[in-house]
Amino acid sequence: MHRVLVVAVAGFLACALVNAQGQSSFSRDATGALHINTSDPLVEPVFVNGVHVTATLRHQEATIAAQRRAIDAQAQATVLQRNGIDSLQAQASLREKKIRALQATLCRRYPPTRTVDQTTLGGLAGTEQGLKWGGAVLADNGLIYGIPTDALAVLIVDPATNTLDNTTLAGLPPGDRKWSTGVQAANGLIFALPYTATSVLIIDPVTNTLDTTSIANFSTSPAKWVDAVLAPNGNIYGMPNGASSVLIIDPAANSTDSTTLSLPDSERYSWPAGVLAGNGKIYGLPFLETSILVVDPETNSVDTIAVGNAHRWQNGVLAGNGLIYGIPYTDGPVLIIDPATNATDTTTILMPAGGAPNVGWFTAVLASNGHIVALPARSPFMLIIDPTTNTTNTYKLSGVADTQYPWYGAVLASNGLIYALPLHASAVGIVDTGTC
Repeated sequence: MHRVLVVAVAGFLACALVNAQGQSSFSRDATGALHINTSDPLVEPVFVNGVHVTATLRHQEATIAAQRRAIDAQAQATVLQRNGIDSLQAQASLREKKIRALQATLCRRYPPTRTVDQTTLGGLAGTEQGLKWGGAVLADNGLIYGIPTDALAVLIVDPATNTLDNTTLAGLPPGDRKWSTGVQAANGLIFALPYTATSVLIIDPVTNTLDTTSIANFSTSPAKWVDAVLAPNGNIYGMPNGASSVLIIDPAANSTDSTTLSLPDSERYSWPAGVLAGNGKIYGLPFLETSILVVDPETNSVDTIAVGNAHRWQNGVLAGNGLIYGIPYTDGPVLIIDPATNATDTTTILMPAGGAPNVGWFTAVLASNGHIVALPARSPFMLIIDPTTNTTNTYKLSGVADTQYPWYGAVLASNGLIYALPLHASAVGIVDTGTC
């Protein structure tokens, strides 16, 4: 039966391949490919399932050619756009150079006065006695909150209006050196560390209320924790200045942990400043210690980096280059820490000999121009560190007496000014570093 069917199909094809106009043929080459040929392909086209094969191929070729022309045109347009972008970037770079040159000219002609404004936000001499405020917190509402040391109220500074308020958050109990610095947590509350106080001070900037009972029952030790650092995990880490452990505060649970990060035996436990580095670790600067304290919030572990005991550093700042700069409390060198390698440097930035008698700096902040501004501890000299060149300058501040510890705690406000809260001074210090 199969042989009869094949003969019938072959006979049909033979008839179909011969007509009055010419001949058509099927053939298969050595590779097995099927060839369909007509006598004159121009007038005798081939249709496959009703599709004009030659016309379809020519249409596809025309489409491909049109697409190729469009791609070439787009490539030319891309080149023109790239050339235009390069030209704009070159113009922007030239304008930036001109701006820097003009800025340098202005700085030479009108150099910053390097003064501290003590009149705009003054009048605090008779309102608070002793050590007034020991830390400054710039909250997300734009206001600055002064952490009370001996003061009976939290100081609120409004940089937008340059006004003071030491009555809204008042009514705190008397006492010496109650709380040290603070930090705003993710829940919006400000947590201040207990120095001699037996509780954490919690400030609510939204409701303007104070809480000294939720986190309490600490010892009456006269010196516990100093600097508060907010870690990437949301917890607050208190740097020890007498306590034998790092304090961990969980703001979400209002709980504390003073046992997990216990420290090696020490006579002083004195790391009064903590700086959060880009690697997520906290570096505690030594004051009476011979090593840097390294806290890893991810693993809740501590380590140390030896630096010797010849100098003291009271504060630290993370610069734009990723390095930490330790501010000398004496006339010793600036401590430079590279968190990427844990390398330390105490030789690159030395204080100028004889340039500033009775020097020493107590608090520092990164200014808007990228420089580090350190305010004096025991002299009228302000220290400026340029992390780009690793150079320093000291400026004698007009209107600043040789008062010990005039300010402690400084922040850079959104208006570009630095506000330093008074510890012994009778006014908030306002520093305008300008752009020079």
